[in-house]
Order: sequence, then C-alpha cells, then structure tokens
Amino acid sequence: MMDDSICTKFIEDMKQYKTSQLSDMYGKSKRTIRRWKSECRGTIPAASSKRYDDFMVVEAERALVLGDVEVPCHHAGILEAACDVAQKYNTDTLIINGDFIALDSFSTWARSTACRAFFKEEIEPAYNILITFLKVFKRVCCVTGNHERRLAHRVEGEFTVGELFTMRTGVEFSEYAYCTLISGDKEILVVHQDNYSKQPLAVARELASIHHKNIIAGHTHHQAFGYDKSGKYWIVDGGCARDMEHTGYKKLRVNTFPMWNLGFTMVLHGQPYLINMDNLDLWLA
Repeated sequence: MMDDSICTKFIEDMKQYKTSQLSDMYGKSKRTIRRWKSECRGTIPAASSKRYDDFMVVEAERALVLGDVEVPCHHAGILEAACDVAQKYNTDTLIINGDFIALDSFSTWARSTACRAFFKEEIEPAYNILITFLKVFKRVCCVTGNHERRLAHRVEGEFTVGELFTMRTGVEFSEYAYCTLISGDKEILVVHQDNYSKQPLAVARELASIHHKNIIAGHTHHQAFGYDKSGKYWIVDGGCARDMEHTGYKKLRVNTFPMWNLGFTMVLHGQPYLINMDNLDLWLA
C-alpha cells in the first residue's frame, strides 16, 4: 500500500501523464503504477487478505533434496546414504520435499484396517531423525506434503506439524508445498505437488511447461531425469525414502501401480544428480 502523501501527489499526476511516463517519474514498474492507480482511485478497495508470496527461497551451490520419507515407515539405509553423500561432497543444505512424516495415525486407511498407528510412535522418531540431520547439515528446510496436512485437518487448523518440528528442533518449515532453490545460474522449483501419474516425469514435465523452471518433483515416489518439451528445462522425479516392506497398503494388496524408487537428488552448481542404492557405491567410492 502506498503512503498517503505520495498518493495525494500521484492522484494529480495521473490526471496528466500516461502510465509509461509515471513509471519513469516515480521509478516504478508499469505494473506497480497500474496498481497505484487502482488504489488511489478509491473506487475498488485493495485486497486486505493475506498475500501468498512468502514461500521459501533457498540459495545453495550444493544442496541435497530428499522427499517422501514418511517416518516411521522410512528406509533407514537411504537416509544414512543421504548423510554419507552430503558429508563426502561438502553439501550443507538439505531440502525435505514434503511428506517427511507419514501421519498414518490420522489416515482413513489406517483406521479402517488392523494396521493401527499412533501419533506418538510417529512424531518421536521424526524428531530424532531431524536432530540427526542437523548434525550433518547446517541448514534443513522442509516444505509441506499431503501427509503433513493430515494433522492440520484433524485439529481444524489450530496448529500444524511444521510448528511442532520448528519448536522442538529448529528446522525451517514452510506451510507451502514448494520452495525455490537457487543454485549456480539455475532457478529450481522443488515441489510436492498434488498430482500423481503412473508415468515417470509426466507430472514434472507439465509443471515445467506451466512454471518455466527446472523441476524437482515429489509425491510420485518415482525417480527419473529428463527434459521438458522445449528442451530448455531439466526435470526430475526425486524418488522416495519410504520402505515398501513397512507399508501395509503396498504389501497387503496387489494393483498395477508402479513400484517405488528409493533415492534422492543432489544438486551441484545447478545440475541434478540422482542417487539411489544401485549407484551409491560409485558416489561414495
């Protein structure tokens, strides 16, 4: 919102000058001038609700992106591997791309089966893993996945699991389902999107065409690398760290959904490298 004293002068100036001229006079973009015009006319009040532009921006030449851990159903081996790789390559920034905690204790599926889960059994190991990460990484950033939202839904928004993590461990937690990673000369959208596809990279490719950015996508539990249709942006499905052997709905039933890929993404100077249990020895050699 512009200052009242500026608004008074601006009202007089906008009667005489065009948008481009006002832009030069006030040193503002044309978009800002058009917004000022709307505010100063006073016919339509400016929006008074929250402006959703405070998403997390992470600047790091070396970063590790790990998603869909879903504690306490996590694969301890892939988490240990992530720590080992980070230490070997002096990577001090970790981005957890949603679904760090399963919160199956609040899922309809868990309540309707014999596989009962309890909140305390989920939150305590999650705290312990975050504390371990903070010993390896200088900065740990988390974005919100669909599993994290289960708690907020249950308590009708009174508090979120992210607030619990921040109070107990000091990690940086965002209620947004995405963040921007700046690495090298690349702007990378790290996102835990709502959409799912059986086809690896299908969702990431669409996201790149919409947002015109390099993409590291979560949620699908696939791991794959490719490019968008323009060939300008690289796209990644980041894999997961949830163990199928500890997941009832994968082991008790049979369907045509793809198997999951355990793995994570390391970003070095703007370039992604997919790491999994098959190539881990090469990276640590």
